[in-house]
Amino acid sequence: MRVLHRPNATDQHKAIQGFSKGKPEFTFLHLDHCALNLDVFIMFQRGQSGVRLLKRYIIMSNANQNTNPFLAVEMAGKDVAIAQQDAARSVMSVAVETIKKNVHTKEDAKAFLTGYADQIATTNKDSVKSLKSRMARIVKVLIVSDDKLNEFHKLSKPADGQKLIAKLSKKCDGLKPLYDALAIPSAEPVTGEGDGEGDSESEPTEKDAKDLATLWSTFYGDAMTNGHTKDDINAFVATVLAS
Repeated sequence: MRVLHRPNATDQHKAIQGFSKGKPEFTFLHLDHCALNLDVFIMFQRGQSGVRLLKRYIIMSNANQNTNPFLAVEMAGKDVAIAQQDAARSVMSVAVETIKKNVHTKEDAKAFLTGYADQIATTNKDSVKSLKSRMARIVKVLIVSDDKLNEFHKLSKPADGQKLIAKLSKKCDGLKPLYDALAIPSAEPVTGEGDGEGDSESEPTEKDAKDLATLWSTFYGDAMTNGHTKDDINAFVATVLAS
């Protein structure tokens, strides 16, 4: 048990860390709510919800040192963000456990990703390809099916991939951060259908990645082939740069 009086940043961090690791079982935090002119003791039980509440009360305690008439509204916004973060972590956890249980071969991966993409398309058609690619990278690591990912992360069997995912998941707030954490440095983003299908095509390493001039030339040529004029292309690029 630990009592913190008007906690400084170091004490706050230690309290949160103690919660995360379950040491001690209960933590008492003394908060000075200046806006309410009220001193309170809050007991938080161990667990993710306890950590979230602890952080919330620390934020409120610090913010209340200067009276803020919009504090309640700001905290409402933080509550929405916390719910969003919790949901993203939950989806990531479900995805990892489902893949571990059901996907073992490249054929399994293809079928899994097809089902995933078909369902995503019912509500989010525009993002299907990118979301499918994110999931495909996670699948590849879990079943150790991509040579270059295996080489970079030193994976030789599914247990290695599962161990890596478990380690990185603790630091990631969802599928996108996990996807980014698994990337090979300097590899070009994967948006092709090959990656989305979970086939044998590997992600490019730094030496294999195309340079910007080559990528621009490909884009420019494809745009012209599809009937767009130079003015159309220039106007599009200007819009993208301005956004």
